[in-house]
Amino acid sequence: MPYLEALLARQPDDPELQLELGRVRLLQNDRDGARTAFKRSAELDAASPLPLTLLSEVDAGEPQR
Repeated sequence: MPYLEALLARQPDDPELQLELGRVRLLQNDRDGARTAFKRSAELDAASPLPLTLLSEVDAGEPQR
């Protein structure tokens, strides 16, 4: 994850990087961290349904696909 964190430090407003951060945090069972990253991704790219879909799965307690 250090590589992803380095990228995010340089590009914090990249919705794809925020989405990937959410996925990594979800795999690490960090639901709060995943939720935060998915919300940020949704804010940065309001046209994309994926962050909101993943956010709803986190909130529902469903596993990631």
